[in-house]
Amino acid sequence: MKVALLVVICIVIFAWIALSYAYPNAYFSAPLHSILTIVIGLFVSYYLVQRNTDARRKRDLAEKILSQIETKIEDFLVLLLKNDLNREQLFLLKRAVSNKLDKCKKINTYADFEKDIESCTGYVSELDRLLEDCITNYESFDDFIGAKRSEINRIFESIENSCDGMIVSLWTE
Repeated sequence: MKVALLVVICIVIFAWIALSYAYPNAYFSAPLHSILTIVIGLFVSYYLVQRNTDARRKRDLAEKILSQIETKIEDFLVLLLKNDLNREQLFLLKRAVSNKLDKCKKINTYADFEKDIESCTGYVSELDRLLEDCITNYESFDDFIGAKRSEINRIFESIENSCDGMIVSLWTE
């Protein structure tokens, strides 16, 4: 799309130049230096605007993904408080958070952001160990939740706080 727009602009400019020299007394006539000044100004401004737009899109996408992680965690914590939680929901949430963090890694362009993603990944690994403990050492999921509620809550709160920190760091660099 960018290339097509650039080609159209070039064709219009060359047609304008050709018409201005073919009909020198016409309404659209202009000296060559004026035309070149306008063309250079258009290209420079287009390049600068497009470069900033691309960086902003990356930041918006990362912020959207991090907000989705926070929303999923908040919904999970509500279920945890209501004791209306099952094993599949916990495993699905862990997988969703892990997938979304991987997506954030792919669009990452900031050094501080990388450290925050690694800390979140560490919390997800800690949750993995906790879930493995659930499978091997507890007979029922309710027993596991009863024994590990505070740890699960701490892990998800830590992930949520890291997401908040990442959103802030996106817009302060």
